[in-house]
Order: sequence, then C-alpha cells, then structure tokens
Amino acid sequence: MKAEIKLEYELEVRDRRGRLISRQRRRARSLLKNFAGALRGLMYEGVQGQSVTLRDTGGTNRLYPNLNLGAGTSEILGINAGAGIDAYGLQVGTGSTAVTRDDYSLAAKINHGAGAGQLTYNASTVEAVDGTPPASQFRVIRTYTNSSGGSITVREIGLVAHENRTGAPADAYYLIIRDVLGTPIEVPDTCCLTARYIISVTA
Repeated sequence: MKAEIKLEYELEVRDRRGRLISRQRRRARSLLKNFAGALRGLMYEGVQGQSVTLRDTGGTNRLYPNLNLGAGTSEILGINAGAGIDAYGLQVGTGSTAVTRDDYSLAAKINHGAGAGQLTYNASTVEAVDGTPPASQFRVIRTYTNSSGGSITVREIGLVAHENRTGAPADAYYLIIRDVLGTPIEVPDTCCLTARYIISVTA
C-alpha cells in the first residue's frame, strides 16, 4: 500500500427537528499552495525565521511563521474558531469560481449573522486523531444555522487557518483548502448545515 493523504468533505442539511434533508460526501482535491507553504514553514528548523511567504485572505503576502513563541498561547495554524467568528475555521460560500492552487480566499464567503444571505456560524471543532489501521484520520466540523428568512445555496467550502503574530498585523488568516461543491447544497430557512473536512493518512 502506498502512502497517501486523503481529503474528503461531507455536508448535511437538517430541519429544525433534526430530520435529514440532504447529504453528500465527496473526495476533495484542493489542498492549496498555502497548505504546502505552511507545512514547509512548520518543518523548517528556524521556526521564527519566517521561512516562507503565504498569501492571507486579504490578498497580502506575509512571511510565515511570525510568532512570539515566548508568549505561550500563540496559534501557528489554528482552525478551531469560536462561535460567531467567521474569519477563520471552516467557511462556506456561494461562489463557483474554479479552484486554483493560488486561491487565498473563498470566491464569495457567506458571513456570520441572521440577515439576508447570512448564516449563523457555530464553533469550528477539530476531533482527535483516530481511524482503523493502517489509516489515521481526524475531522474538522462546523455547523451553521439559517435564520435569514430565505433559502441559501452553498457552492463552495474552505478551511482558513489563524496565525497569532507579533507586530502588525497582530493576526493573519490563510486559506489552506478550498473546494467547489460537485453539487450545490440548499439550506432552507430555519434549517442547519453541518460541514466536515475528513483528513486521512495511511502508513
């Protein structure tokens, strides 16, 4: 068996009573250049040496990593965003622009909120590594509630990592995964969407 990194996404829509409306699970193929750069930066021996350049979600190039390791609580590649925080973690959007390796943001991110075209973002969680040998896997999970008063169609998903930096800007956000859904998924008003990225490796 050859070594492999396997990436999948899974989306479920349920009504207010928890009844399943729709579900899809697909193979994802969109680990971006930012992902490779971040991995190289984390492996580089001079972790404070700012060994690579990543493009943040605003389109600005940042030297990475750029941390004050003595601060004790700095995030290097954090994706466990809290409830209501849509700047990082698992994001969803309405854009359908084809994925390229240099993507740095979703084409049209859906913002957190209860207004028209918005979804309420709950916390992004990262499960412990598990799986049946020879595979090891973990899932990144986030749920969203539609309280906008209308139906919202999700066409893209992505994973944005947070770096707590020293100096200006104090925080930076990097898109490391993006996928345009094979089949867009509709989230009716009052319903909930659960999105998952499943990351697996084999030995």
